[in-house]
Amino acid sequence: MSTMNREQRRAAAKQAKRQAKAQNKQYQEAVDSMTWDELEESYQLGKDILAAENEMIAAVDKMSDYVENKEYLDEVKQGILNDVDALSKELESIHDSHAGKTGKVGEDDIMDCLDAHMTYSSFVTRATQLLQPQEAALDQLHLLACQEAVRRGGEEADPGPLNLGEVTEAVVAKEE
Repeated sequence: MSTMNREQRRAAAKQAKRQAKAQNKQYQEAVDSMTWDELEESYQLGKDILAAENEMIAAVDKMSDYVENKEYLDEVKQGILNDVDALSKELESIHDSHAGKTGKVGEDDIMDCLDAHMTYSSFVTRATQLLQPQEAALDQLHLLACQEAVRRGGEEADPGPLNLGEVTEAVVAKEE
């Protein structure tokens, strides 16, 4: 038996109805603002992340003459390239689920759109976690190569730190 009297039950029911109405309004506003173009932006972000890896490898390759442990460098580069290849295939698979769709998301496609959005989010998280340790190893090799270049006094001495943010910005700038 309920410990609430009739008036309290009615007030609770009114409050629940108001909350449901407010949630429905928020849901409708979210649905009305969803577009397929947002998913295309997520796809492009994924492509930029993967392209940045190749840019990092190219930057380190310029300094490869100064890397003492070339076997380890090749191992790290191959690991990145293998992961980028696998991630590229996965990214294309995600993109195939919405390729060619543009504009506002229709009522019937909301779940497909949300699913693709969640899949992109998961992809970016996983790609970052997968590539980050290898990026750190590549960055360390680059730093050691720079130090060796400075020690030897080569022309390309001290090209500066390898910065993924700068590489990503360069990739984005090329696309614009």
